[in-house]
Amino acid sequence: MVVSNRKPFNIFEKKKTAKPIVRDPRFSNLSGTLNPSFFKKAYKFLFDKREEEKGIIEQRLKGKKLTPEERQELKNKLSTYRDTDRMLQRKEEERKLKQELVTQEKKNILQKNKQPFYYSQRKIRKMVNEQMANKGSIKKAVKKEKRVVQRERKRNMIPERRLVADNV
Repeated sequence: MVVSNRKPFNIFEKKKTAKPIVRDPRFSNLSGTLNPSFFKKAYKFLFDKREEEKGIIEQRLKGKKLTPEERQELKNKLSTYRDTDRMLQRKEEERKLKQELVTQEKKNILQKNKQPFYYSQRKIRKMVNEQMANKGSIKKAVKKEKRVVQRERKRNMIPERRLVADNV
């Protein structure tokens, strides 16, 4: 009797195959660390494209041949663009402030031989929010001052017109 070389197989048994190792570049050490300034320079074309799209939306909003639904949709898109711009600006401010604080702390450690203290992300966010609020309040004050000056100028124009009309 001849013995078969084949193994009997079970139809319910699944083959064990080696899974391919998938590497996510976002979390891999092989990709290196994120350099935000390099990222911004490398992908500047995307930021330019966003600005172009925002300009196109603003131009279309100025157009008169729009249905109310289209107008509302464009307004929503524009507000989304503006919100993301504000968010990106805030993140950039946070990054700059954090970098500035860390370098300042490193100098203090070297010069004064003091215990290191690094600000938490929450405190940095709070500091940035205060800075942006101060900028906003300054802008509001300037706008208010401009309005007051314009009103005064208009009030002063009315008597001048009367005088010009009386002299003619």
